[in-house]
Amino acid sequence: MLRQHLPLMQNPFDEIPESDSLRLWLEAHPDGLLINVLPENACEEARIPGSKNACTYEMAFLGTMDLLAPDRSTEMVVYGKCSKTLEADAAIEKLGQAGYTKAKIYRGGIDAWSKAGFPTRGMASHPRTHLRRVFTP
Repeated sequence: MLRQHLPLMQNPFDEIPESDSLRLWLEAHPDGLLINVLPENACEEARIPGSKNACTYEMAFLGTMDLLAPDRSTEMVVYGKCSKTLEADAAIEKLGQAGYTKAKIYRGGIDAWSKAGFPTRGMASHPRTHLRRVFTP
């Protein structure tokens, strides 16, 4: 697996293992932050309801996080696309280096969330309908 070959720091943060656990965490932490760390266009395509976007690949990632969570002890969960991608791992590493102490990672990402049958928001949640043009003579 790719994750084993990259030199990411040891993850000192808790992991939320499955979609039901994330749902329970969201219920128990109504003031907690849920952060989609994918690029903005991917977040617009599909995201977990209530999540904010802070793309881990942008230079402004930590600046965006400062705006979303100025208190470094804010309860939060970060997620990306799926368990095979590394954006959530990269985000959790950056957050740890910046002093955030209560960040968790939901490794299953948007794919596992939607596969478990939980609702999503965004363009993928509303299939596009194709309109046919009707011409009248």
